Amino acid sequence: QEIGLSMLSAGNYSISDEASSLLFEKIQKMHLYRDKYFGNARTIRQMIQELIKIQNLRLANHAKDDLKEMDSNHISLADVQELQMLGVTDIFEKKGIGFK
Repeated sequence: QEIGLSMLSAGNYSISDEASSLLFEKIQKMHLYRDKYFGNARTIRQMIQELIKIQNLRLANHAKDDLKEMDSNHISLADVQELQMLGVTDIFEKKGIGFK
């Protein structure tokens, strides 16, 4: 969790307490169901990058006038809820080389 929060802080992002709690739950689940491809910092970095992408897409869907009232560097609970449970998605699925 500290890795993720420090990455958000380094990018000047803020995160609500509720979103931070849910993010921590997701990180705990990922660690619980980890496999041989799990790498703490690498996996958290990928997760935070995905979270920032989700937040950027959310902001892109708002009208320009709405953006003036919004904090463009804030990660919301909805952003974290949108984040896929990465422990069962493509972060752990190693791509094969060659044909299937």
